[in-house]
Amino acid sequence: MRTAILCLDNTLASTVFGPLDILSQAGQLWNALCRRNPEPTFEVTLVSLDGAPVRSLNGPPIAVQGALDDGDWQLVLLSAAHVAPSAADNSALSAALRQQYQRGAVLASICTGAFALAEAGLLDGREATTHWGFVELFRRRFPQVLLQPEQLVTHSERLFCSGGFHAYQDLCLRLIEHFCDFERAEQTARALVLQGERPSQLPYKRFDLHKQHQDAAIRRVQEHIEVHYAQALGNAELAELAHLSERQFKRRFQAAVGETAPQYLQRVRVEMAKQELRSSREPVERIAGRVGYSDAAFFRQVFRRHTGLIPQDYRRKMQRSA
Repeated sequence: MRTAILCLDNTLASTVFGPLDILSQAGQLWNALCRRNPEPTFEVTLVSLDGAPVRSLNGPPIAVQGALDDGDWQLVLLSAAHVAPSAADNSALSAALRQQYQRGAVLASICTGAFALAEAGLLDGREATTHWGFVELFRRRFPQVLLQPEQLVTHSERLFCSGGFHAYQDLCLRLIEHFCDFERAEQTARALVLQGERPSQLPYKRFDLHKQHQDAAIRRVQEHIEVHYAQALGNAELAELAHLSERQFKRRFQAAVGETAPQYLQRVRVEMAKQELRSSREPVERIAGRVGYSDAAFFRQVFRRHTGLIPQDYRRKMQRSA
C-alpha cells in the first residue's frame, strides 16, 4: 500500500513517527513473533508539501524523503500541526489535497490535521472529528462540516479523521482494517501492545464554560449555577435572578451559551462528579447525591451520555492514568 505521511509545519513528531512505526509493522512484527514469513502491507514514505524538511512543534527538524507530488499514493496521512487562531492562507496545501483525492487516494488526518482537510473543502457535508480542545474553533470556521467531537475516529467515503494526538493509534488500526481486514489490525495491536480501537474521546474532554459571550445577565446565572449546582434550579428561578421573563431568559441563555440552562446545569454537575471520581474513593451513590442527583441510576445514565463511560469505569481509567 503506497502510503505518504504528509508532515505539516510545526507538527507533533509523534504524529509522524508513531503512524510510521504502526503501519510499517502491519503484517511484519506479528508474523515474526509467530515465526511466519513477513507480509508487509504499507510502504510508508515521509513527505512534505515541497520536499523540504519541516519544523516539529518542539524543536527538531523532520527530514522527509520527497514532496507530496512525487508519488502515486493510495493513502495520504496528515500529521497534527499547530492551528493559527485565524484562518491562514493554505491554498497550495488545499489544492494538493484536492488533487490527491481526485486521483483516488484515501486521505486521513490526525488531530488538528482535520483543519487542512476542511480548508480544502473535502469535509463539507461529511462527518469529521478533531482534538476536543479545538472543537469550537473548528465549528466556527467550518460550519458546513458534520463535526462529531466525541468520536476518536470518523470515516466518510475515502476520508478518515482522528481526534486527539495519540488517537493516531486508533486511526492506524482502523486503516489497517480498511485496507486489509480486522484480523490484521488485531494482530498489529497485539504485537505492538496497543489498546485497540477506543470508541470515544469524551472522557478526556475539558469542561467548557461557554463564557465568551457579552450577556452579563446570563453570565451571572452561569456563575450562580456553578456554585449552587446541587440544588434544584429551574428556569423560573434562574429567570428571576437574571431579571428577565422566563421566555426571554430561555431565548437569551440559548443564544449566549449554545444550550439550555438545564443542559448547562447537567454539564456542571457531571464535571463536579468527574472531579470527585478522580480524587476520591467515595461511593458513586454519595457523589451523585452531592452533585444534585437523588437517583443514582439516573445519574449513571447522564454521566455516561456526557463521558461515554459509567462512573466506575471513568474512575478506574482516570486514576490508573494518574
